[in-house]
Amino acid sequence: GKTIGKIKLRLGKGTMELQDIELWNHETKKQYLLVFATKEEVIAEKVGFLDMSFENQRCTVNGKKMELQVINLSRQIKCLPDELLQREIVKKLRSWKKRNFNAIYVEEKMRSEFLQEVCCEQGFYYVIAQKEFQMVKKESILSEEGIFDPMPSVYFPIEIQILDPKKGLLGIKSKWNFGNIKEDYYIRICVYQEEQRIGHNIKYILDFEPETMETINVSWISELDGKIEIHVELYQSVGNELIPKDYLYGKKVLTIQK
Repeated sequence: GKTIGKIKLRLGKGTMELQDIELWNHETKKQYLLVFATKEEVIAEKVGFLDMSFENQRCTVNGKKMELQVINLSRQIKCLPDELLQREIVKKLRSWKKRNFNAIYVEEKMRSEFLQEVCCEQGFYYVIAQKEFQMVKKESILSEEGIFDPMPSVYFPIEIQILDPKKGLLGIKSKWNFGNIKEDYYIRICVYQEEQRIGHNIKYILDFEPETMETINVSWISELDGKIEIHVELYQSVGNELIPKDYLYGKKVLTIQK
């Protein structure tokens, strides 16, 4: 890879200025390889660069306000991780990532290099209890305004808006980077009127970047009048080509009155 900096240490000390580096966040998970070399040995370690701060319960990451979906690890486990527990924590982090969690909260007594390293690898902010940030619940959402909200059992990772009710134009915004997830996700749209299903089976593979708006035109809505319900279902598709399985991940219902 490309070398972004190099320095010779004198008496074990030195300063190196880095330019044009990519900062770490929970989506990019950008890390660099830091190498210490002497005549006797070479030590290499992955590092990430991050600017994270709290003020009045508000979180700022790399200069931008950040919504945190936080797991209170201190309420999940009661001791520092041993080798067996470490493997279990990695499994839990991967599971929590699918629910769109992006931060781990720990008490000072549970500060751990292992936790910090695995959070960096899996895409979690590693938050240690401090005066500016305290958390008592097992899990919750910390909004950009510094307000704690309950974390739903299944976090619906897309936002849906009705852009043009006459034409049946919907806007879909992803909160996940679905490109980083191995499973396939898609949505199915069903239109109901007077409890009768008018149309269904529109599938849209979620492969667009997070926080970007994509549009879907549900054309037959333009031909309907009165109260219309649009059911947007999010599915996770797993398995292989021979035995596909689709799981309903969550559903949103939108209403149009024409």
